[in-house]
Amino acid sequence: MHRLFQFFGTIIKIALSCYNYIAGGDTHVTFVRKYTAPVLITAVLLFVSGNGEILLSQTNRRIFKVSDERENLFYFPASVIQKRGVEGKTSVELSIGILSRLVKWERISDYQYSTVLYEILFYDNEGKLVTRYKNSARLTTRGFSRTQLEIFENSATKYVIQKKFELLPGTYKVEINAQDVFAGTMGYIEDKITVENFNDGALRISDIMFSVDVIESGNEAVDEREMTTFIENLNISQTPSHVIPLDHPIYISYEIYNLTVRKGDGNNNYRVQYGLTPIKKFKVENIRHTEIMKNIIPDKAVENLGIAYTNYNQGPTDTQFMKIEHSIKDEGKYLLTLRITDNISDNIVEKSIPIWFYKN
Repeated sequence: MHRLFQFFGTIIKIALSCYNYIAGGDTHVTFVRKYTAPVLITAVLLFVSGNGEILLSQTNRRIFKVSDERENLFYFPASVIQKRGVEGKTSVELSIGILSRLVKWERISDYQYSTVLYEILFYDNEGKLVTRYKNSARLTTRGFSRTQLEIFENSATKYVIQKKFELLPGTYKVEINAQDVFAGTMGYIEDKITVENFNDGALRISDIMFSVDVIESGNEAVDEREMTTFIENLNISQTPSHVIPLDHPIYISYEIYNLTVRKGDGNNNYRVQYGLTPIKKFKVENIRHTEIMKNIIPDKAVENLGIAYTNYNQGPTDTQFMKIEHSIKDEGKYLLTLRITDNISDNIVEKSIPIWFYKN
């Protein structure tokens, strides 16, 4: 029986190798939703072990067998961003970071690839499954070296899987399972999140999206001198680990809802304040989060927010992108706090996110 499993494993590796080679390589995550016939056949048949853990199936069965005995050997950071959705719901975007050095790579000439299977599940307070999503992600690159693997590895920015859900406000248990196909290692994160209501008419800000890199079309990092010229074309994506080198700027984006507008011109007017507060200074290395990185709504106002400016725009909603240059010198955990003050109504709202700085 063991030889049979090995046989099927060899078949799917060959099939995936052929498929990925034909599809061509790139430097970002590609979601594999359609498979050639050989891949479908072998994928449905493939089993990891006698534990009954199915790698990939076209049925409605779960990809992973959940039990207390499962080992969390495949580490991946995850983060969540909430924004106002449609029809009274909230848009919840989960991001999963895949670190190059923690997955097994297969090589064809100078082309290398890896495949990660994953599923995301949301449960309500009564333990009822609300929604589930499962898919596979193909990670590809050409001719990388060990040196390249070390670049921003702690930030996990090279490969990020993202999936959006539309959920009603409330508290949910979230479960993320992932498996490295070629290594056979599995990992999981279980956590609770409170989905915010952005449609109650009160001054609100979306979750703060934290990023190490800013991307323009073509997946090339944007030159700082071009940033103001091409800001409408910029794409900022979550950095799931919330870990960043000390010598690197911070990029954030956020949305503001329910600003008061003046009668006549319809303009809003608000004040932005932000600051970095040290939580604990220590040497940051091999950070492995056991929970999903989330925004924090402080119980009381954070003191000594040093940077402030006033902005105005049309209508009750606005979107902001910011590049934050900082002078942090010490490694450790910090809290980035953002405060919005509506200058017309005097209403105030603020949120914070944890960030870990390390020496590159």
